[in-house]
Amino acid sequence: MKRIALPQNRIGTGHAPGKVILLGEHAVVYGWPAIALPLNRGISVEVFSRETASGSYLDPPRSNTPQRIGLEELIRTASRALRCPVARLGVRISSTLPPAMGLGSSAALSVALVRALAAYHRLPLSDTETSNHAYVLECRFHGRPSGIDNTTVAHATLLRFVRGSAPTFLHSRQPLPLLIVLGKQPRATRTMVETLRQRQAHDPRTTEAAFARIGTLVDAATHALHEGDWNSLALCMNENHSILRALGVSTPELDVLVERARRHGAWAAKLTGGGGGGAVVCLCPEERDRVQRRFTEEGWTCWPVDWPPRQGGLHERPATHGLRIA
Repeated sequence: MKRIALPQNRIGTGHAPGKVILLGEHAVVYGWPAIALPLNRGISVEVFSRETASGSYLDPPRSNTPQRIGLEELIRTASRALRCPVARLGVRISSTLPPAMGLGSSAALSVALVRALAAYHRLPLSDTETSNHAYVLECRFHGRPSGIDNTTVAHATLLRFVRGSAPTFLHSRQPLPLLIVLGKQPRATRTMVETLRQRQAHDPRTTEAAFARIGTLVDAATHALHEGDWNSLALCMNENHSILRALGVSTPELDVLVERARRHGAWAAKLTGGGGGGAVVCLCPEERDRVQRRFTEEGWTCWPVDWPPRQGGLHERPATHGLRIA
């Protein structure tokens, strides 16, 4: 595709939140349903005209097997997906979303970049179109992901996702009170997905039974959300973690965080995302401040997430760290 020069004063901006999978990770890769919602932290991207564009985005920066992808390559891939000219662009990235934690950092970057490029080229995009284009970038990061991350991030709402189908947007009868707790070991999504793939090939009956049970839990959790039944939702989340642990995608650290969360007062706690490290999501209908305080006192990083988001919650964009490529 031929490069072109565009006006020096042209700027395009885009923002996207991270995501948290409430139930259904890994099973969703094999066609079972999952539930996810956006976080109140995310990534902002600004693209602007420059003679040269260089640099790279590292995701995850602390992984044992990092996938380094050049920003120019991402811009080129996104431009082709959008069917717009490939221009030499500078890029500024600001983020409040911790990378390598299974919280959708690559999906947030992909969606924010697609939106920034679309704004730069004056191309109107629906959320569905944005998600579809971002999925092309997600494949550069993860091979052939399920699509739940880019779908949740692009639509920025609570949803039920099944691979290959349009998402179902969900309603929570009562405000959903969650707490995200970060582990100190980065997640290893690729490794965990491949581990499960090998396990399924070796013992398909056991693996499929586990995924089917997770699918049943997702259906029950969908009903619990609709009814505002946090006791039932807690049971579903806790069993989901137990199944993931039995499948081998949890870690001793994540299991410790889950156990401590429940001991501190959370009704439920489970790993979220790819596993092999990363974060835990806790359901805290009562005493969430106490649970958060206890984790903080023990040296863990955590923050509350509400759905629907509290005023300003979903769209707050303080740049805690940034990358400028020019």
